[in-house]
Formats: sequence, C-alpha cells, structure tokens
Amino acid sequence: MNIGPAPRTHEEFRPYAHSPRFREVYQPHSKSGRLVNIYSANCTTSLHVGGQEDLASEMLERCEQNILLQIMGKPNYTFVYHSGMVYATEEAKEFGVIDDQCTLVRFDAHPDADKELLSLDRSLEKTYRPYQSKFHEGSYLWQLVVRGLVSEVLWFSAPVGPMFVNGSTEALQKAFPALKITEIPHNEITTFDFSRLDHLSPRRLLLDIDWDFAAHINPSYMPAATKAMQYVFRRAGLVFQALSPDYIRLTDSIRLTRDFPMVVAPDA
Repeated sequence: MNIGPAPRTHEEFRPYAHSPRFREVYQPHSKSGRLVNIYSANCTTSLHVGGQEDLASEMLERCEQNILLQIMGKPNYTFVYHSGMVYATEEAKEFGVIDDQCTLVRFDAHPDADKELLSLDRSLEKTYRPYQSKFHEGSYLWQLVVRGLVSEVLWFSAPVGPMFVNGSTEALQKAFPALKITEIPHNEITTFDFSRLDHLSPRRLLLDIDWDFAAHINPSYMPAATKAMQYVFRRAGLVFQALSPDYIRLTDSIRLTRDFPMVVAPDA
C-alpha cells in the first residue's frame, strides 16, 4: 500500500478535514506551502502534515521533523521521541477523532511509567513544546492517565537489553487505582485474545508503537507482533509511532516505520 504525497490543503487530509481547529493549528508554510503545526514553529522538532516523500530514509535520518500521515484514513503520528504521544492524543481529541478514557494498546520495551510533575494544561500550545523532545518520554503514560485520556493500558512488552527501566506499572497502578493495566510479554502475543477489543469504538482505542520494541526481540516473535499490530490498527482511531534513536539503531526503526503501511494493509 502506498502513501500519497503530502496534502497541500486541509481538505486533502481526510481524518481531520471536518475540524475547524485543524485549519487553525496547521497553516501553510510561507516557503514550502506545506501544512505545518503553528505550535511547533519555534521548537527543536517541527510537526507537519506529511506524505510519501517524508518517509525517505534521508529525511527520517535527520530526526529534524515529526510528521502527521494518513494511513487508510487514520491519523498516524510519527515522532522522533515517544513523549510526543501526549501531544498527538490531545490533538486528536481536540480535532474530534477520539474521546477521553481510551484503551491504549502499546508495543514498547520500556514501562515509561515514571511520575510526571509537569503542568496539566491541556491546551495544544502548552502541550507541544515539552513533549516533542526525549526528556519526558519516560513519563508520558503518567500524563495520558492523569489528563483522563487513557483509562486502560494493554502493554505488549519486549526485552529491553542493556538499558535502564523507567518506572514501573505497579507504581502507576498504585497512583491510579481505577486504571486497568495488563502486561503481555512478547512471547505470549499468540495466546492473547484480541477479540476483547472488538467492542470498543475507534474513538476509544489508541495504537502506540515504540520501535525499540524490536531492538532485542527474538525475530521469531515478530510475525506474531506484526499480526497483532495489524489487528489493532484496523480498529484504532489514532496511531502513533516513535523512532526512538536512543534505544534502537536508527536504520532499523526507519525501516520498520517505512514498512508499517504494508504491515497494516488489508490482506490480499
């Protein structure tokens, strides 16, 4: 499945075309004409509506931009760092695609469950700047839960390798007793009953992939993981991917990101 060129008008980006706020937040760049998020203009990493040209290896290798793609009619955010999931979810909520109290299905090697003490201002302007860098990717789950965006987490975990572990799901569960958290080790993906997601509206289901998930996993488990991602993608209302260059070779996460449209395409 191919992704087309970057949309030049708001109407061409179908997932958010109906949203007046989308037209306010994404404005044509004065030189390129590309739709760029106004709150990212003065940040280290900009966010723009992208297309096939943005998935070129030479573009992704620079780690200079975050991109918003449409894949099979769904908003798909690809950020350099995982902390961007906070902004992506707030934006999708404000643009009318998802609701609060979502189920988050995440594929990630790390818990990312450190306590977060930043401001809980949910405005897009205040949210983008801190969550477009790597400094808060270890605590993004805390923000999603305390903001009321997520009420259930299904975490498909993988070996972290010789890396630190940031927080614990036990501490997160203790801090938020009403939160439902289930960890599924990568070698148990094949036995997980994904039909438990079928009752959820796309507005209440988020797919979150940190490609460090694949850094130390046994390759024999990747087909099952790929099938699981495909299943969730077809039902989710929002998709997020993180390149995570600090935890997986950038060439590997770029390959996985570029292959992702094929991973989630309908079976022939």
